[in-house]
Amino acid sequence: MDGLRAVAVLAVIAYHAFPHALPGGFVGVDVFFVISGYLITGIVAREIATGSFTLARFYARRARRILPALAVVLAFALLAGWLTLSPRQLATLCRHVIGGVTFSSNVVLWRESGYFDTDAALKPLLHLWSLAIEEQFYLVWPLALLALWRWRVGLTVAIVVASLAACVLLSRESPSAAFFLPHTRAWELLAGAMLVWLPRLADRLRHAASGLGVLAIGAACVLYHRDLAYPGAFALAPTLGAALLIAAGRGAALNRLLAHPAAVWVGRISYPLYLWHWPVLTFALIWNDYDPLSTPQIGAALGLTVVLATLTYVAVERPIQLQRRVPVTRVAAAFASLLVLAGAAWATADYRPTSQAQDKRFADIYADGDPFDTDATMREACNFHDVRTKSARASIDADCLPAGAGHGLFLLWGDSHAQSLWYGFDRVATPGTIALVAASACPPRLDDLAPGAIDPAACRASNRAARDYIRSHRPRRVFVAQREGHERTDWAAIARFVRDHGGEMVLVGPSPQWLPSLPLRYAHALDTRPRYLRDGLDTTILRTDARLRAAYPEGGDVRFVSLIDALCNPQGCLAMTDSAESLRLLVRDYGHLTPAGSETVARLVFAPLLR
Repeated sequence: MDGLRAVAVLAVIAYHAFPHALPGGFVGVDVFFVISGYLITGIVAREIATGSFTLARFYARRARRILPALAVVLAFALLAGWLTLSPRQLATLCRHVIGGVTFSSNVVLWRESGYFDTDAALKPLLHLWSLAIEEQFYLVWPLALLALWRWRVGLTVAIVVASLAACVLLSRESPSAAFFLPHTRAWELLAGAMLVWLPRLADRLRHAASGLGVLAIGAACVLYHRDLAYPGAFALAPTLGAALLIAAGRGAALNRLLAHPAAVWVGRISYPLYLWHWPVLTFALIWNDYDPLSTPQIGAALGLTVVLATLTYVAVERPIQLQRRVPVTRVAAAFASLLVLAGAAWATADYRPTSQAQDKRFADIYADGDPFDTDATMREACNFHDVRTKSARASIDADCLPAGAGHGLFLLWGDSHAQSLWYGFDRVATPGTIALVAASACPPRLDDLAPGAIDPAACRASNRAARDYIRSHRPRRVFVAQREGHERTDWAAIARFVRDHGGEMVLVGPSPQWLPSLPLRYAHALDTRPRYLRDGLDTTILRTDARLRAAYPEGGDVRFVSLIDALCNPQGCLAMTDSAESLRLLVRDYGHLTPAGSETVARLVFAPLLR
């Protein structure tokens, strides 16, 4: 079992450190779920069968196993964050510490998810979502077994079927909810639980089961990638793979490799390894001024992770496990202290020496609250995805689709990047002539498919509404815009559709994008306040623009407008506009235009096309 834990944790760490080398390494979490479900169910079942099970003892064991190492990592994150993060970043970290202490990180992160959310690489405690799901399982499953012990097998099967069905369905309609919430992940833990009720595999089947398990997990690690609608049915491969490896037992040929002393040692420290690796990588990125870590830097961070994990295991985990009389109240007191520390850190976020630094304050201005009145400046009423409820709207406001003569109408169609163009379009064009149809993370399409959309229902509704508007109102020009992935769309087909209904399609290229965000990058250049900024530019967007320019030359069937050509030069891309607005950066985060940026782009690039 320790060897399988080693496989799981190394896959996750490899994915986070070198995502292009192991693009599906995130499935290691699914392997952990199966292991946890198998071990916990086995413990509870044996003790219930012998009459020795008590909830108090079970939860005390879980507390001694989970809480000490977690408390150490949370304390480190709080200290590092208090010393280095901006007030807003520290406030976010404190929320995540509280989520970690209360085992609600998955819900906290799900509620935060959205297109203005902080980059995942800047959330040191992002990885605690999976621990929260396991703890929620530990709270509920023993109670269910106690209450329904006679029907334990049927209960397990029923929940597996219901949870898997919910996982598959919700992954299509609300991928973020399917990823973070426990009812869509329960089947993975209970897949491990099923192994407790099943008879042992015959010897002749063990080698085959082991081989198939390795193949399933390995294939998922290599072939899966972050753009999948995960977990959904895709999670079956790593889940069943882990179940097969456990069912094969120690005697299977490949399982003997997992019993190698090195694998066993990694497995024993897998929990602190998992806890430490992401905070170390995240703070390394922050302390590197957000520049991507080099291979030697990643190697050093991983080396530090191993050292910290080993020390945590030897000095914290192991002694507490050996001293079985350590009062759980002492552990609980440590956790209560963390809640107090998180509250204190949050309350003093604005009073630290670090908080007074100009760069920290500057970046926070663009992120605190809603300084741009997003509802108004991005016309959230025209977004089929309700960002507050994280669900699809049945319709958008009638004002989003003005009626009138087709020759005088223009349509903006796309995702949130199309929304961010609206403010400028509205100020340049004749009033009442700009229609807007959008859905978050939803590119324009002529069919009802919604691959990769955060809200497929909203995506389908948005694209249907745009197509219907083009048919019924025949706008003069249709501007299509999205964040990325332009190469995956048949723009010629959309251009023909628009042309068949009396208009012209204009393909708007991606806006300049900075990683992790322009405010954070520009904050480091405040001494010189450059107009153009190269540091942090997302080069994948520059390559996308170059490919689009080559694919759609001037005079072709598709009219392409390059924002990169208009806004960038050898010094970088336009970062600070000449607007009279108080917040003058071109974009508010990585790439959504500010009102000042939107108006600048509209006057510089689109004014002739809106007459």
